[in-house]
Amino acid sequence: MRTGFAGQWDAENGVIHQKNHQENNFIMTGQEEWDDYTLSLKARKLSGAEGFLILFRSKNEDNWHWWNLGGWGNSSHAIERMADSSKEKISDSVQGSIKTGQWYDIRITVQNKKIKCWLNDKLIHDVDSQSFEQTALEAGAGYDKKSEEWIIKVVNKYDESLKTDVSLDHLKARQVEGTITILTSNSPKDENSFDNPRKVIHKSKLFGPVASKFTYDFPPYSLTIFRLREVQ
Repeated sequence: MRTGFAGQWDAENGVIHQKNHQENNFIMTGQEEWDDYTLSLKARKLSGAEGFLILFRSKNEDNWHWWNLGGWGNSSHAIERMADSSKEKISDSVQGSIKTGQWYDIRITVQNKKIKCWLNDKLIHDVDSQSFEQTALEAGAGYDKKSEEWIIKVVNKYDESLKTDVSLDHLKARQVEGTITILTSNSPKDENSFDNPRKVIHKSKLFGPVASKFTYDFPPYSLTIFRLREVQ
């Protein structure tokens, strides 16, 4: 059995319980390399404003899944995933709450990318997590009237490069050109310091001319900024 990130866990009369009321107190069992399995347990809330957080597919503090039962003010259930310190919901929220003093039968099955969650033998979630894996890009765009440039900012928050189309096909010109600036590092936790002030620095270069709809491979853990103007 692997203890978690914090907390004081005791086993009494066949029941494991937590004596520390701080947040993020977890206890884990099994092996990190386990892939396809079923996790079954009984749980009871003795006090508190919400319900249970059931960890599964947990590698470390920055990479895990959990089933959040009675979260969001004890109003709903959902599956969440932490990937390299970035947390996201990977299921729909299902209305529900966890009652104090009541025992619940909890079962989670994981098989490849499929995740199923049952509460008291009722199927609550049936999720294909793969459908969420290629949604890591976040983007925004605007127009600088003074420089007559389109500004596009794209963030890839995951540990692999992601290729996607960038489209400015509403322009009159068929081609665009300008500059591209990239800020990236090997880890999302990297930061500059007095000892290493250039650990994370940006790099800029000329870009184009390219078609007003082009494909770009965004590096892992990166912020990419395009400043593009129409080629007359």
